[in-house]
Amino acid sequence: MRYFKTVILIVYLSTLASVSGLYSQTNVKIVDAISDSQDSIIFNEIIQWWKLQNIDSKRHQDNIDFVAKYLLNTPYVEKTLEVGEQEQLVVNLREMDCVTYVENVLAITATLKKTSPYWNDFKNSLLKIRYRDGKIVDYSSRLHYTTDWLQEKVENGSLILVSDYLGSKEMDTKVSFMTKNSHLYPQLKDNNSLISKMQIIENKISSYSMKYIDKEEIETVESFIKDGDIIGFVSSVKGLDISHVGFASIKNSRVFLLHASPLTKQVSITDVPLADYLEKNSSVLGIVVGRVQ
Repeated sequence: MRYFKTVILIVYLSTLASVSGLYSQTNVKIVDAISDSQDSIIFNEIIQWWKLQNIDSKRHQDNIDFVAKYLLNTPYVEKTLEVGEQEQLVVNLREMDCVTYVENVLAITATLKKTSPYWNDFKNSLLKIRYRDGKIVDYSSRLHYTTDWLQEKVENGSLILVSDYLGSKEMDTKVSFMTKNSHLYPQLKDNNSLISKMQIIENKISSYSMKYIDKEEIETVESFIKDGDIIGFVSSVKGLDISHVGFASIKNSRVFLLHASPLTKQVSITDVPLADYLEKNSSVLGIVVGRVQ
């Protein structure tokens, strides 16, 4: 779908760039990042295709849904952020896992609020979404646990946890998976200093109070879930909070999952409603639902 749209945009982009300075970034904060030249091209394609749709920039849910669906069929690839020895902002719109898919969609959507969305605006938004307080100190600065990621957005007023109102089950937020399995993470392996930092973070996360929607109750609350809501799978694995994330996609009043799928190996929408998709998955207890404000 993206390549078909690219053909349509070629003339439009070249004309608009000369008139409005699309690729000029005067007075825009420069953000250091590791990326490929193709990433900025994809970003600009999305922005210009969005402008052609005449979507109101204030309609957050519509914008999230638009960007999320624009990236359909993008290849699923794990560990795209693990580049180099030093923690750096990595931008990759060519391939992504479930977490980076959600982050990329939200960061692009955030730039749509601006009169003239620029590439550096996107990178700055991605930095704020991915890292604690929008700052990179080291590996522990990244919001690795989804509960931590969600709670930071709740605290800064950019998101509400719909599942706190719809859910009936108390979530076990006592996380320890990363430090107890540090050998699985190259940055943590044999690095006692980083492990200690992560333990402090895990202890903080363990104090959070959250509710989740039992997977058997999803169908009963579907009418309260909207296109573009963030969906997180509550894990049954001890010490792990959320095992997978994506977006709600509403079709015929049923909630489907729009996500970077490790099964289809690309960004796709589940063939069956979310409630049915999770029915026989014993590793998932239910879902948390977040809504961008």
